[in-house]
Amino acid sequence: LLFVATQWVMLFATLAIWDRALNYYTEWAEVALFVAVLLTSAITIPFYIFVERASLGFGRLKPQMTTIYDVAFWRHERHWKLADSPIVRLFAGTPFRPMILRMLGVRIGSRVYDGGSNLTERSLVEIGDDATLNEGCVIQAHSLEEGAFKSDFIRIGKGCTLGPSAFVHYGVVMGEGSVVDVDSFVMKGEELEPNSIWRGNPAKLHRFVEPITESSAKASA
Repeated sequence: LLFVATQWVMLFATLAIWDRALNYYTEWAEVALFVAVLLTSAITIPFYIFVERASLGFGRLKPQMTTIYDVAFWRHERHWKLADSPIVRLFAGTPFRPMILRMLGVRIGSRVYDGGSNLTERSLVEIGDDATLNEGCVIQAHSLEEGAFKSDFIRIGKGCTLGPSAFVHYGVVMGEGSVVDVDSFVMKGEELEPNSIWRGNPAKLHRFVEPITESSAKASA
């Protein structure tokens, strides 16, 4: 019911904006349409951020281990429904993407590239500076196992890379400079050592790499 109500509110606001834009089209032509697009964006993004944060009582998720019959799980599921908004897919590959994730509750550092990641529990995720999240990678901080619901933090360190379609499960800690290769699945609770590359399904340690430092960069140049 709450989900339907939020969609109706957004639909009503959008229709009201475009109704006015079409009324002014004969006088202002493309300018009226441009203003309508700006107003729609200016309303849509803050509205869905408000809805998602309100679904958590303007707090943050906490790690849980409970059954699917517990009220705590039902609340979490309600959060999933209300957090499934179009803005989570906007601006992939642009500097605006980390800004939106930060407003949605992700603890995210500076100079992060996000080419189109999927985060199911955004307030349980920490992402360090200079991290790279490639298109289609999934950061899922929960699981449903034989009627049990479990969730935990995911910590992605400074300079880490998630390859396209990589999957990181709950409880994972990625050390600084570590890499999850393309289509690899990092199982729950894994701790990736700094400057390590993990590959496969389930992901296993593939090899270590030398970290790029200022001195090594000058030497290679």
